[in-house]
Amino acid sequence: MGRLLRAVAVIGAAALALTGLAGCSPERPQSTLVIGATAAPATLDLVSNTAAAIPQVLLYNVYETLVRVDDFGTLRPLLARQWTVSPDGLTYTFTLDDRARFASGARVDAAAVAASLNLLRSKKSGPVLQTQLSAIRSIDAEGERVVLRLSHRDNLLIYNLAGSAGVVIDLAHTRDLAVHPAGSGPYRVTGFSPGQEVDLQVSPTAWHERPQVRSIRFSYYSDPTSQTAALLSGDLDVVTDLPTPQALSRFSDPSRFTVWRGTTNGEVVLGLNNSTRAL
Repeated sequence: MGRLLRAVAVIGAAALALTGLAGCSPERPQSTLVIGATAAPATLDLVSNTAAAIPQVLLYNVYETLVRVDDFGTLRPLLARQWTVSPDGLTYTFTLDDRARFASGARVDAAAVAASLNLLRSKKSGPVLQTQLSAIRSIDAEGERVVLRLSHRDNLLIYNLAGSAGVVIDLAHTRDLAVHPAGSGPYRVTGFSPGQEVDLQVSPTAWHERPQVRSIRFSYYSDPTSQTAALLSGDLDVVTDLPTPQALSRFSDPSRFTVWRGTTNGEVVLGLNNSTRAL
């Protein structure tokens, strides 16, 4: 299947600049991709835990949503092939794609979607998810459609449904979301060592796209020096963030690495407590 790209992404907090590097690695077949990261999830249960490290692994890989945000920030159909919004903005109707299947083989039907969204907006979920779905008054499964009725307008609802607040979980075929997340994405979780790694394999029922990479391993590094060394040695194919941007010069060999530069759509928030005197 050719050779893997080895890449590193560097985020500079001050300028919010993104730098990406990639190079060809002849040592590793493209059936496996090893990704190095620094934020390790302690659990894979994104219902009760809103740590960003969890959707970084699971969103769109293991879990899918009614709609998704593409690489250009545009909302696109995913589990729902189309949706409509009533003129008063209080009713959202999603028509499901009848091809959609969970990794278990079960169909992603309206009842499953409604059950999942009701869990995400319940008191069993984290406060962030509850807030993002707080405008929803009721969720009904009507044939092939899922109907959301709101108590008031929410201009961010569709965007929130494209993220963790909108994941559709196969609740009928999961034992423990902390270690066995069950979704309809192109991959399924086959291994999880908290703080160390997460292993993904192509789902046997991947329904809308067949990934070119058969397996993915997320490996986590608390020591940036070790992460840099692993990328240089070929033990890693991708690094999602480089805590030490000064190490960028070590990837300057154009025969091994290609550099991409751009901006990130991430946010950095600095909060100041003005009621407390600075020490």
